[in-house]
Amino acid sequence: VRREPTPPRPATPPRVAPPPVAQPAAPPRQWVGQRKPTAPGEKAAGRVVADVAAHEIRLTDLAVTDGPGLEVVLVAADTVPTTDAVLAAKRVSLGRLKRLKSQMAFRFPAELDLAVYRSLIVWSRHDRAPRAVARLAPGLAPTPR
Repeated sequence: VRREPTPPRPATPPRVAPPPVAQPAAPPRQWVGQRKPTAPGEKAAGRVVADVAAHEIRLTDLAVTDGPGLEVVLVAADTVPTTDAVLAAKRVSLGRLKRLKSQMAFRFPAELDLAVYRSLIVWSRHDRAPRAVARLAPGLAPTPR
């Protein structure tokens, strides 16, 4: 019995360790923004702090021009300078604005993703127009005491 020579085996490549798996970045614990007026002559000042763990948005140093039917609304848009932009975007009302100056807090649903709803506006239901806007961006969480 005659055997034919076996072809040489291809060299096996050296084993390389797989690249390390990148850990996903933790979602921001806070989102912050500064309120700005949307039209000349409008007053809008103060800071917005959204605490993801507490499902709460705090308006500090609030100052807004008075108007009928003002409410606080989160909008799924980076900028909302016009009424059409607000009406075209997904939005969630957090409730009526009860004071024009001072501090206020609003609760938001736990399933609401602040990475999507990135603008907070003071909306006039009567005029169907934004009065003030704050663009929300990831912020630093307060250090525990």
